[in-house]
Amino acid sequence: MAEKPKTTYQVFQSTDDNPDASGFSLIEMLIVMSIIGVLLALSAPAWMSQQSVDLKGASLRLAALFDAGRSQAISLGEPVRILIHNDPSEPEFYLRRIDVVQRQDDEISWNSVLHPMLLPAGVYFDRSQPGSTNRVMEFRGIAAGSAHSWLYYEILPNGSVTGEERNLVLGAGILTPPNVQPVFPNPDRSAGFRISDSARLLHFRSPDDIVVNSP
Repeated sequence: MAEKPKTTYQVFQSTDDNPDASGFSLIEMLIVMSIIGVLLALSAPAWMSQQSVDLKGASLRLAALFDAGRSQAISLGEPVRILIHNDPSEPEFYLRRIDVVQRQDDEISWNSVLHPMLLPAGVYFDRSQPGSTNRVMEFRGIAAGSAHSWLYYEILPNGSVTGEERNLVLGAGILTPPNVQPVFPNPDRSAGFRISDSARLLHFRSPDDIVVNSP
């Protein structure tokens, strides 16, 4: 089956060309971080490594960002896409920067609607995991902090998610030049969730959950 041609979209206007690890506005960040701090304090055993804590915290922040994007799609009545940086020429952002954009009146204009999120150092979106998106949107007229290529998940105005690939998995990875793809040496060092048909987020408890909940 022939691959569909890619559409080149107009560049979106980012709300922040220097994202920090927490993302969102200041008020949203404080609320989300407070909730995540309580959850981690209650659930993280003393022996859990800092990397595991970073993974779990990043997964919870990503889930909060997804929920905020879904609320934007419903309230404004236009599709929203969760973008994942997909340009290896920018290794500081590659598979680590997450943006949320919303379609404007025409089909090819998308604007950033939430502050971007940057995953912690050593944490990457693991596109090799089953059920992960392989859909790509490309931009022209690239602005600072943007990339030519982004992987994406799309949320419709009714709150549902398009496509069958609905797993979002983060992994503890190593990206060492000249390699252009991160390596994930320990499959157990992963965290993430699956998006259900009703857009409910089902968090993975183990790597086995990722396989079981794949299309």
